[in-house]
Amino acid sequence: MYGGLFFATFWAGMALYRIVNRGSLRDPALWRVFIICGIGVAAALLYWGSMYLVYGNDTLTSGLSLSIGNGKVSIDDTSGGIKYSFGDFWNAPQSSHIDQATGLGAAMVVLVICGVLLAMLKAREICKKEWIVISLVWLATSIVYIHGNRIAPHLLIGAHRFWPWLSVTVVLIAGFAVMTLINSVKSWHAKSAIIIVVLVWIAFTAGYPKYVVQTSQWPPGVSWTAAEEISGYAAMRQTIPKNSRVFPMCNFDRNVIGFGMRSDAWDPDVVSFRNTIANATAEEIFSFLRQHEYAYVTLDATCIRTIGENATVELAQRLSASQRMTQVISAPGFLLAQVR
Repeated sequence: MYGGLFFATFWAGMALYRIVNRGSLRDPALWRVFIICGIGVAAALLYWGSMYLVYGNDTLTSGLSLSIGNGKVSIDDTSGGIKYSFGDFWNAPQSSHIDQATGLGAAMVVLVICGVLLAMLKAREICKKEWIVISLVWLATSIVYIHGNRIAPHLLIGAHRFWPWLSVTVVLIAGFAVMTLINSVKSWHAKSAIIIVVLVWIAFTAGYPKYVVQTSQWPPGVSWTAAEEISGYAAMRQTIPKNSRVFPMCNFDRNVIGFGMRSDAWDPDVVSFRNTIANATAEEIFSFLRQHEYAYVTLDATCIRTIGENATVELAQRLSASQRMTQVISAPGFLLAQVR
C-alpha cells in the first residue's frame, strides 16, 4: 500500500512537471510508467487472487490487516495513534523502531528546509528540473502521511510506516541544498570545507543514534505473547525428533516450522480449523489431527490472546479429559503433548 502511494506521488510529480512546462500530459514516458505500474498490479493480482480463491475473504483480509463489515472496508492501524511533533523530526532518538526509525537529526532538517526555500526562490529554474519537482511532491506527501493521525486518522493508516519513505526524499532535497551551496563557490578549498562541515554536522546530530538503532538486536517477533513461549518451543526442538508434525492450537504455523518441525500452513483446512478450535469438541480435534497426520500439539499463551482465558482453560480440560494425549513438556505459558 505504501509503495503504491509512493508511486502515485511519483507519477503525480511527473504529471505536474509536464503540465507546468509543456501544458499537456501527452508524453509517452508518462504513460509508459503508468502502464508498467498496471503490469505490476496485474502480476500482484495473480498472487492475491489465488490466495482469495484458496483461503477466502476472512483469512485474506485478516492477513492484510483489513476489516470488512456492513459494506465498509477499514484498515487496522498499527501506529498506536501516535502524533508526531517537530521535535520528533529534529531529534534522532537512540531508542526507536529498528524497521521504522523516527527522527532525522537537526542537520538533515535544516538542510531540507534550506532545500525547500531554495526551490521556492528559484521556482522558475526548479520547475524545469523534473527530479526536483517529483522530490518536492514526494516530500509533501510523506510529511502529510506521517501526520496522518492528526489530519485524517481513519484514512491515513499506519503513519509511522512512512518514515522510510520520507528518508528517501529527505536525502534528495538535502542533497540538492548541499550541491547548490557547493556550486555557489569556486574555490576547491571552500567546496571541500562545505562537504566536511556537512558530513561532520550530520554525523554529530544523527550518526550515533542511527548507528545504535540500526545495530540493536531484533526481538524474536511480535507473534509471541510471553518469553516462556519461546523457551517452550526451544525445549520442544531439543525433545522431539526434527520434522515431527506439530499442530499449534492457537499460534502461527511458522513458529513450529521455525523450530525445525512441520505444519501445513498453506492448507485451507488447517487455517479454517484453527479459527474454530475454541468451539470444537475433543472428538473433532482428534479426528482432525488423525486426518492430517499430526503427532503433536502445542497449547501456549497465545491462546489466551486469541480465544480468551476461559476458552483456553476449557480447551485444555477437554483435551485432558479425553485421555488421548501424553504430556511431553509442561511449562508456564507452554504445553506440548503427543497424540496417542
